[in-house]
Amino acid sequence: MDLIKSLDWIVALEMWFISEHGKVEQTISHGQLDILQLTENTSNFPMLNWLFDNFYNDPVIYPNISKSLANEILALANDFTSKNRKQYLPSCQVLNEFFGKAFAENQVIYTISD
Repeated sequence: MDLIKSLDWIVALEMWFISEHGKVEQTISHGQLDILQLTENTSNFPMLNWLFDNFYNDPVIYPNISKSLANEILALANDFTSKNRKQYLPSCQVLNEFFGKAFAENQVIYTISD
């Protein structure tokens, strides 16, 4: 059981962009994939569905997509709050900040999956 728990936090997708202050990195672990899976087949989160569908294809995320992802993650966090699924909120916050920063700085996010 401990091995399975530890596997939840192995990196599944590395993401980064270059800002004027250097490289900004974020990861999505296998354990955090639950967040994306919860949006599957839900028309309210088209860009999160796109990210999930392309997760293992090393997607390139352009600023307009980053903005949509940040907005959808914020909406998803609100949905989690209303459904008392607060365990997902820290991951939502981190991802929202990352995508929001990439959009604000007009940066392309590069990814590589395991």
